[in-house]
Amino acid sequence: MSLLGLAPAGRAAILQALGEGKSSVTDLVAASALPRRDVEDFLASLPADHGKVLREYRESRPVLPPDLEETAASLISGAPSPLKRLDHVQATAETLVRRVRWLTDMFDLRGRSVLFAGDHDVTSLLLARVVPDDVSLTVADIDERLLDYVQSAGQGRVRGAWADFRFGLPPSLAQAADVIVTDPPYTPEGLGLFLSRSCEALRRDEPDARIVIAYGHSRRRPDLGVAAQREILSRDVAIDAMLPAFSRYDGAQAVGSASDWYSCQPSPKAFRRLGPAAQPGIYTRGSQSVESGASVADSIPDLGLSGRPAGLVSPAPSGEFAVTVGLGKLLADGVHPSVLGRAPEFVVDLRDDPGPWLLRSMLALNAERAVFVVPRRHEVPSADLLRAKYASIAPERAGDVTAIRCSLASGDTGDPVVDLARFVARRAHGRLRNVWREGLTRSGLTKREAAARVDEAAAAAGLGAADLSRRLIDLPAGRLPALSEALRA
Repeated sequence: MSLLGLAPAGRAAILQALGEGKSSVTDLVAASALPRRDVEDFLASLPADHGKVLREYRESRPVLPPDLEETAASLISGAPSPLKRLDHVQATAETLVRRVRWLTDMFDLRGRSVLFAGDHDVTSLLLARVVPDDVSLTVADIDERLLDYVQSAGQGRVRGAWADFRFGLPPSLAQAADVIVTDPPYTPEGLGLFLSRSCEALRRDEPDARIVIAYGHSRRRPDLGVAAQREILSRDVAIDAMLPAFSRYDGAQAVGSASDWYSCQPSPKAFRRLGPAAQPGIYTRGSQSVESGASVADSIPDLGLSGRPAGLVSPAPSGEFAVTVGLGKLLADGVHPSVLGRAPEFVVDLRDDPGPWLLRSMLALNAERAVFVVPRRHEVPSADLLRAKYASIAPERAGDVTAIRCSLASGDTGDPVVDLARFVARRAHGRLRNVWREGLTRSGLTKREAAARVDEAAAAAGLGAADLSRRLIDLPAGRLPALSEALRA
C-alpha cells in the first residue's frame, strides 16, 4: 500500500511495463506519465519480486456490486429534503455511482482518510458500502439533519462534524484528510471559502492528496466559469483534471442540471496563504446570499435591554454597543472573560440563522446574561447541556423575531450529574475528551482513572474516538443525547 501510494495508477503502470519486458527509464516514463525523478525513486524502492506487488494491488481493488445504483437510490430517498437557502440540489443515483467509481479507480483508499466538505448528496454513504473498514470517512456539514442521517445510515462507518465553514474548520479535521470531496455553493465566494477550508483540512505530507470539487456554470455564461476557475487558481491550487458534466442533478436547470468534476492539487504556497472566513453571504439565494446585506444593529427591535452598555455578538461589526464581538469569533474561539466583563448583558444577533447557529451560540457564550435574537418561528433547543448551563431560558415574541433571554447558572449544585454537565457545557471550545476528563478529576480521580471512565462511558453510549476528539461545539446535535447519557453514567 505504501509503495504504490495514494494515487497508484502511474506506479502500477510501471509494474505492468516491467512485466512486459520494458526496462528503460524512457519507456517507463512514457508508460506511467510520471516525472523521470519519480520513476527512478520508485524503481529504487522496488523489491525483487515486483510482480507480486502488482498482483496484490489488483486483488485489493474494490469491486462495485451490480446493484450499487439501486443502493444509491435508496440512500438518496432517505436523505433529508433539500434546503434552497443552502443551495441544495440532489445529485442522481447514477452520479453517486460514477463518483464512487472515479474515487476508487483514482485512489487506493485503504487506510486513508476521506473528508466530505458538505455532503447533501450522501456520496459518503455509498462510498462506505464499497471501501474497506479501515477507510476513515467524515462528513463536515452545517445541516444537522444530514449529520444525523449519515450517522444512522452509515452504521458507524461515516462520522459527522458540525461545521459552518464561514466561521472556521473544526480543529479535529485540520491536516487530517488524504482526499476531500466537496460540492460547494455555486458562487465564486462559496467556492473560494470551501476550497480554503479544504486546504486547511488536507494533509501536508501526502504528495498525492487531492481536493475534488463539483462545480457548475451555465454554458451561456462562460464568464461565470472563468470566475470560478480564477478563484481556484488565485489560491495557488492547480486544476490537474476537469471532467465536464460529470455530476447530474434533479434540478439546477440554470446550469443544465449538471456540474463539472475538478481534481485539484494545492501547491505549497496554497497552505501558506489561508485566509480568514469569507463574508456571510456565499449562497445564490436567500438571506445569506451574495446579494444579501442586512444591517446588523438597525433592525434589532426594542427588547428592553440595559441600553448602551450592552454587548453585541453579530456576523458584522457595529459601533452602537459597548463592545462588539464577531459571530465567527464566538463560534471559532469563544469570548474571553475580560471582554464579557465589559457589558452586563449581550445581544446575539442570529436573525439570519440557517438553523444551527442558536445551539452553538448558546454553548459558546458564557456571558452572565444574554439575549439571543432569532427568527420568529425558530425552535428553541432543549438539550440537557443547555439546561445545566443556564439557570433560565425564556423565549419572548417581539415583532418578527423571538428574543431568548438566558441567565448563566453559577456554582455547583451538589448533584454530580448536573455539575459535570455544567462544567462540560461551559467549555464548548475544548476537546471533548480532555474537558470531560478534567471535570471528573474535580471529584478526586486521577487523570488516568478519569480517562478510563470517560472512554468506558462513551463507548457504552455509542460515542466513538472521533466524537471524543471533537470540540463540543463541533459535535453534531444528534450526538448530544448520547453525550448526556454518558455524562450521567
